Amino acid sequence: MTKLNINRRWRTQTWTKGCKGGKVTNRREFPVIAVVTGSDPAGACNPTSITAPTFEATDNCLASALSVIPTTAGPTGPACARTQTWTANYTDACTNAAVPVSVSYTWVEDVVIPVIAVVTGSDPAGACNPTSITAPTFEATDNCLASALSVIPTTAGPTGPACARTQTWTANYTDACTNAAVPVKCHLYLGRRCSYSGNRRCDGFRPGRSM
Repeated sequence: MTKLNINRRWRTQTWTKGCKGGKVTNRREFPVIAVVTGSDPAGACNPTSITAPTFEATDNCLASALSVIPTTAGPTGPACARTQTWTANYTDACTNAAVPVSVSYTWVEDVVIPVIAVVTGSDPAGACNPTSITAPTFEATDNCLASALSVIPTTAGPTGPACARTQTWTANYTDACTNAAVPVKCHLYLGRRCSYSGNRRCDGFRPGRSM
């Protein structure tokens, strides 16, 4: 704003100039960054590819939206909790800086097979008329588990004639990325023998060892 002295009278004059003609204004307008596309795996397992998000900036002195190339440090974190962040920045010709916009993706890289083990087992080992049968217990360990996980086995109940009763418990476990452990079976016999499959020990007896 200025005052011009014309014929001893004061006139008040105001003006603004367009951005392209050398802007004179008291108001600053900041550009705005927006996400155009994004495809976050959102914790999915083993994605075949990661497509980076895209960004654009709009500004009062731009004729149309401008594509903004983000910066990224690449994937970080352990295989079971991978993450990657892209950050877009834009500053216009008048040094007005937009608020940075960031987008983060998360996913899991896991092809490790979990392992099942027998925790406890109490084979009657051929004893006569046991008062109770205590089922074996199992647990699974996996690279993406913070600690061992208890696994509930399946069983069809005792089978066979009264003089040779047997019962089998089978433990299965599949992790969140569909990696399946090798099933582990524990066979308890009343024929004074405990056999076990899965290359583990069952109540101290090795597979095929007779009492």
